[in-house]
Amino acid sequence: MAAIGTVVEKDLIEGDNETPDSYSLRYAFTTQSGAEQQRWARVDPQTYDRAELGDNVAVQYAADDPGNSRLAGNNSVDRWYAAVMVGVTGTALFGAFGIRRWMAVVVRGEHDPALEW
Repeated sequence: MAAIGTVVEKDLIEGDNETPDSYSLRYAFTTQSGAEQQRWARVDPQTYDRAELGDNVAVQYAADDPGNSRLAGNNSVDRWYAAVMVGVTGTALFGAFGIRRWMAVVVRGEHDPALEW
């Protein structure tokens, strides 16, 4: 479901040498059934800087669970998370399955059975 929300609070948690700054917006919206909701969303620094209290924002929420919501178009955090997870998963799969095959073919010079039809 979609709704128009309003920015009601901004929060900046300054990091230190080891952790980056964290930017969040608190937004309020009304569901189709009339229930009012308020939630926090982590956003990128540019979105945080552009947002002003009272600004309208597009909200997406689950019809059966309005507490499960997000700011529409706020993918920056999700993209980084997805990229890291793809890298971790690829490394894990190579470690679990590929290293033995790589060792057999490249290091020991054995024939690669995957190349046979």
